[in-house]
Amino acid sequence: MKTSDWKAVLAKLEIEGPIKPVQRAVLRRYEKKIGLSLPEEYKGYCQAIGPGEVTLPGCYRIHVPRGPVGYDIEVLNRDIKTMPLEELEIIDIRGTDRNQIRRGWYFATDIATSWYFWDIEDVTNAEHGEYGIYRLNRGWSVERLCDRFWAFINDFCLGGQDEECIPVFSI
Repeated sequence: MKTSDWKAVLAKLEIEGPIKPVQRAVLRRYEKKIGLSLPEEYKGYCQAIGPGEVTLPGCYRIHVPRGPVGYDIEVLNRDIKTMPLEELEIIDIRGTDRNQIRRGWYFATDIATSWYFWDIEDVTNAEHGEYGIYRLNRGWSVERLCDRFWAFINDFCLGGQDEECIPVFSI
């Protein structure tokens, strides 16, 4: 998706607060630091919109490189990847793959304390660096949601709207 595609999505939202796009150089430095290519659609989103929350019909917080407090993708990943997963018996009870939780690259959270991530072993479009998107639920179960970031935002975060529900984007 091009930046213009994301700007078209943004035009449909009710905006509260400033839009803070992420510069391409910041994205490149972050990719170099983590040794991973971020999905092209996510990078387009970052460059057009930046960090923030889509609050209707749900409440999803999108994290970005060098985001403000509470919206920084690096802090989100550090916090999740340093959790003592080996001590959580519930993971075994649920049959959740600890390795998938560890290798996931997290980019969003929601009000229900779920975490959203790309499973870097589930490549869905190698040309554009897209990965399967999963939700790590509060109860430590994992479910696959979609194949690409565009679908995550448009079909999952903004999906199921009726005419009276205008999504709000805020930071």
